[in-house]
Amino acid sequence: MKLEPSSNGCAKPDDTGIVRRIHSRMTVSHLKMLARRLFKLPPRVSFDLVAQGERHQAINAELPMDAETREVGFYNLEDGDVIYLRLR
Repeated sequence: MKLEPSSNGCAKPDDTGIVRRIHSRMTVSHLKMLARRLFKLPPRVSFDLVAQGERHQAINAELPMDAETREVGFYNLEDGDVIYLRLR
């Protein structure tokens, strides 16, 4: 999976994001902590995670990852899918 800031996110537009393998048993809460560390976000910054799979790109559909206690595997993501970080 590729974790990257959205166009209105915290990073420069030319940033390509971070590619990481994420275990399907990882919770969304732990994924948010990982994203906070990788992008060096201060604790005050709040953000949402939104997944977009290759099969969803054709219809431009996004999957909000808003349930912090759910495991990433619940969202049925595959290799090559992208998780966007959106600032609130």
